[in-house]
Amino acid sequence: MPITERQTRGVLTQTGDHSNTLFSERYQQTYHSSFGALTESMHVFIDGAGVNRRLRERKRTRVLEIGFGLGLNCLLCADNAAIHETHLDYVGVENDLISASQLRSLNYSRWLRHPSLVDELAGLVQRLKNKMQLSEQPNNTIQLSKHSSVTLHIGDATSNQVHQSLSCLPQFDVIFLDAFSPEANPECWTTDFFSQLCSLLSPDGTLATYCVKGAVRRNLQSAGFKVEKYPGPAGKREVLRANIDPKHVTW
Repeated sequence: MPITERQTRGVLTQTGDHSNTLFSERYQQTYHSSFGALTESMHVFIDGAGVNRRLRERKRTRVLEIGFGLGLNCLLCADNAAIHETHLDYVGVENDLISASQLRSLNYSRWLRHPSLVDELAGLVQRLKNKMQLSEQPNNTIQLSKHSSVTLHIGDATSNQVHQSLSCLPQFDVIFLDAFSPEANPECWTTDFFSQLCSLLSPDGTLATYCVKGAVRRNLQSAGFKVEKYPGPAGKREVLRANIDPKHVTW
């Protein structure tokens, strides 16, 4: 029997900073920290990976997100791109795309300076859903705003098909590794997958993730990354960012 959307994602859950998330019944985890979805996204990804700094400095920025999830990281990046009037190219990979109605129900617009971004992103999600139901090849890119374009790849991030599609694009300045935990989603935390991500990241780029497990750090190092732990947001002692280790560079 196929898994339904209701089985995949549970009811709306308010987190510690009053922003919302959803609970995945498939993976038995929430999409964000229960201590604060918005706080976690800002601390680990938008600020922690240097996206906000780059946009503030008017540097065009390319972001790849592994685990697009509920779209919060994308919306926060696009909002900052609009604030700083700097171009953002955002690419997300997601195996189980949220519905447009669920995206709107999360009420992320209340946290944005440009709340219309939610409706624009929901429109892309709805078009993708409609095309997928008709087994048609969807147009997966939109101009989310004057300053942001968004491309969504629907499928397994570790598959050859997705990797080949991403390899045809210019290298990314930032990679958000925001898959479910290694216990729930182990294929996204292997040395082989990290090696793929390393090849997609620009030489001076940054990978950011919430997970600091020893096995994850060792796998990143084996794949060619130099790893740094730093203090995390509320409820999490440490989080992680990584850069390409010059000793592993072969170009």
